[in-house]
Amino acid sequence: MVDPLSATSTAASFIGLAGQAAQGIAFILSVIDDFRDAPRLIINLKTKLQVLEDTLTILSKEQPVKVSPQAKKCITEAVEQCWSQIVSLRKLIERNDFSSIEGATKRRWKQFLAGSNKAHFQKRVSELETAKTSLDLAIKVY
Repeated sequence: MVDPLSATSTAASFIGLAGQAAQGIAFILSVIDDFRDAPRLIINLKTKLQVLEDTLTILSKEQPVKVSPQAKKCITEAVEQCWSQIVSLRKLIERNDFSSIEGATKRRWKQFLAGSNKAHFQKRVSELETAKTSLDLAIKVY
């Protein structure tokens, strides 16, 4: 007959092991999802950046008729913040873009690395969104 203390200890160990296994499986599934989403993420970011770059280029060329020097300074600084974040995000995309790599193994490895950098992409996109909000506010206020 098994003593109750040993049975409880064995059950607790099994439950702990099962919990660790579940966490490991969840992590692996997350990595696989990031791997699968990487091509879409890169293409989507490239498209959005191009639209924003075109918009900022037009905005930079426009000279508002009645804008105070202070307003012009605020808008200019906000545009510069956006450009800075765009450059930063473009560099991250270039380091992780695997679309032009020849060879399936190299391309898959680069795709895996791009997927593993998802948090970096999210951080850069968040910083760009903050810069865009500053620009939007600067334009609306003045």
